[in-house]
This record gives sequence, structure tokens and C-alpha cells, in this order.
Amino acid sequence: MAQEQKFFAELFYKKATACCGKSPYVTLHPMSDREALMTEVSLEVLSALRNLAREEGIQIQALVDEALTDLIEKRRLAQPRPHVMGAYQASHEKYAELYQKLAQ
Repeated sequence: MAQEQKFFAELFYKKATACCGKSPYVTLHPMSDREALMTEVSLEVLSALRNLAREEGIQIQALVDEALTDLIEKRRLAQPRPHVMGAYQASHEKYAELYQKLAQ
């Protein structure tokens, strides 16, 4: 079964590339700022993603978009995300005296 799926995926890729002259794995949507992206993930990750989307009542693409945005921000900026720093600052303000005693 897996070999059959791989065969058809390769056949699709070859035909789409021959026909269009570009990869079928990224597709531009006309009149939109979005593109379709074809990728593979483990069954475990996909199952968890589907469950999370179902629990939160949102589409998988929204979770993928959020995850990729977080990854890009984390890698590009190499800094903590703003909400993390906000939580840290709030904690520091609330427990500043305790932190000073612990540091001694």
C-alpha cells in the first residue's frame, strides 16, 4: 500500500512538473496573500494536530500557520516571544523582593 501511494505521488509530481513547469507542492491562490503548501508529517503529529484543531474548534491550517509563524519568529529573532517576556516582567514585578532574597 505504501509503495503504491509513493508511486502515485511521484507520478503526480512528474506530470504536474512537466505540465506546468514548476513544483506542484506550492500553489499560489489567485487574489490572495496565501499559498498552498504540501508536506508530510508523522502520523502521530497529524493525529495530535487533528485532535487539537477539533478541541479548539479551528481549522488545521490555522494551527499550522500559528506553528510556522512561531518557529520563524523564534529562529529569526532568537528572542523570547512578547507574551513570554510579558509574563516574565509581570512575575518579576510581583516577586522582585523574593527574587532578590533568593539571589543572596
